[in-house]
Amino acid sequence: MIRPSRGAVMAAGLAMAVLALVGCGKKGNIVAPERRLPLPPSEMRASVEDRTIVVRWVNPRNRVDTSRLRDLALMRLFRREEAPGAPPKPAMLSGDRVVGYEEIARIVLDAAPPAGVQMGGGAVTVTDAKGLSVGRSYVYVATAEDATGRSSSPSQPLAVTFIAAPAPPPGLAAQAGDTQVRLRWEAPRTFIDGTPAAG
Repeated sequence: MIRPSRGAVMAAGLAMAVLALVGCGKKGNIVAPERRLPLPPSEMRASVEDRTIVVRWVNPRNRVDTSRLRDLALMRLFRREEAPGAPPKPAMLSGDRVVGYEEIARIVLDAAPPAGVQMGGGAVTVTDAKGLSVGRSYVYVATAEDATGRSSSPSQPLAVTFIAAPAPPPGLAAQAGDTQVRLRWEAPRTFIDGTPAAG
């Protein structure tokens, strides 16, 4: 019986391994893990409404590598308090948290939105009324997470100064006419926090 040489055995084994590798999986370019992360939320904006700050943004539709983001699962909104006029501190992600910021909203996209959250048309609106102090500045960032738990980097920081709105105008009165109604009122004397309105 003739035994194959050691070199022939090794060559045959190598050929089989190559064939197995070729037949397994799907061919494609190697993509760095950070390129598969979702893009951060965009178009961050806010307004002061009554005794709240309303924050709005648009959810990402793509990943960092520009591929379509088809499994967006979770949005988070974070906030930190700053002195008025101070530049926002950089927002750095650590796990699913943003260093130095407090998470104030966690929004699961395939569930009913929590209180104070509205969703529609790929956008999210959050009404923040938690522990706000008149005259203070609040900085907001949002993150997006896919179904496998990969989180985007934080959005651009958005700074908002919480200013009290004027109190309702006093002395509202109506006088009916033949074809019109004439309204009369006085200018508000205070803001909703009780401080006097100057001017």
